[in-house]
Amino acid sequence: MLKMKNFFSRFWLDRAFITRSSCKWVGCIYTICGFLSVWFSFSDYLPKDWTFWYKLLLSIGVLLGISIICCIVVTWFTLSQTKKVVLTSNSGYKVYVQYGDMYSSSIVSANYEERRNIVVSVNRCFDTIVDNDLVSDKTQHGRVMNKMYAKGLYTPDTLNEKIQEKLRGEHYVDLTRTNKSKGNTFRYDVGTIAEIQGDNPIIYFFLGLTKFDSHFMASTSKDEFVLAIQKLIDYCNTRSQGYPIIMPLIGSNLARTDISQKDILKYLIQAFKINREKISADIHIVIWKGDKDKISIHNL
Repeated sequence: MLKMKNFFSRFWLDRAFITRSSCKWVGCIYTICGFLSVWFSFSDYLPKDWTFWYKLLLSIGVLLGISIICCIVVTWFTLSQTKKVVLTSNSGYKVYVQYGDMYSSSIVSANYEERRNIVVSVNRCFDTIVDNDLVSDKTQHGRVMNKMYAKGLYTPDTLNEKIQEKLRGEHYVDLTRTNKSKGNTFRYDVGTIAEIQGDNPIIYFFLGLTKFDSHFMASTSKDEFVLAIQKLIDYCNTRSQGYPIIMPLIGSNLARTDISQKDILKYLIQAFKINREKISADIHIVIWKGDKDKISIHNL
């Protein structure tokens, strides 16, 4: 029952794309039939005593049959597609939008074992304490850091030391304990990035995006979001080393950018189109596989 509900949700989400694609295929088939009618008269294969109305009904039936078949085939291909190329850069690298788990190497390709650059948005103080107060374990920020702690790569203190080392020389504002009662007090400029070695061969690009109020509510303005994405594109251009870049829908959910996931996806694609010449590695924009019935990779 749940699978059937999910199917209809996805079909409804992609209904406009499926309808357009089906109509195109029906048009192509009728164009081919029209071309063949130059050499073959289909009416010769019909009973001689058929009236105009019989022939009209047959034509309508054939049209409906072809339309239904095309709709079924297009629906199957559309709903089974999990990865789509939305852009090819000047240097031949591609931008993909796909469903899956951004931490799995199969996001790039089957049996891929080389370096992956994974973008994770964090708060601009780059806090490493995941306590569901300062940093929630429901966010990518919290999940990634907890993964590194669980594997023994870092502790909250050693990760904080490594991040601060990477951020040395970056501009920041020193907050008071009145503004932020715990965690780091250095708040870096939006779009600042700390590059951290994860579980080999993963490199994390921690992108400073949100800022806290005194109650640890994270927020990002639209202008800050735009600036952060531009800085990320510039950074990836110089630091990806040609290895694939994997990113989620940056700024969605708990980042509180007040922008819908669909609009974030469209903006990311548009930003890469504008900066086409700066794409120096394949980019994979990953939508969590459980959100197939909420976000479409078509109509982009």
